[in-house]
Amino acid sequence: MRTPRRVALTGTPLENNLMEYHAMVEFVRPGVLGTRAEFKKRFADPITNGMCVDSGKADIRKMKQRTNVLLKLIAPFVLRRDDDMLLQLISKSEFIVTTRLTPVQRLLYQAYRDAHPKVRS
Repeated sequence: MRTPRRVALTGTPLENNLMEYHAMVEFVRPGVLGTRAEFKKRFADPITNGMCVDSGKADIRKMKQRTNVLLKLIAPFVLRRDDDMLLQLISKSEFIVTTRLTPVQRLLYQAYRDAHPKVRS
């Protein structure tokens, strides 16, 4: 899909899965991180290996180095914020709005309850 710009919003991509992160960056900036195989070898494997409980000092050092390289590589187009930013947000308000079921919704709901008698409403 050709577009002048692409935007992706996500919560905690680096904490979730590095290969998913590659897919997200690939969508926004195709080719900047290399192929999946190149990214896995250059970043995902060393970073994952350095995060294990039994990682050696060399693995941890390599993980930190690869993480820094990755962050510098994506810095021009990825805007990262940590949870400190949450303190600046105003508190949210939640509202619960209830409405009556339509006749069709009532029939479907009754059919569901008949099929699942142990489920409480």
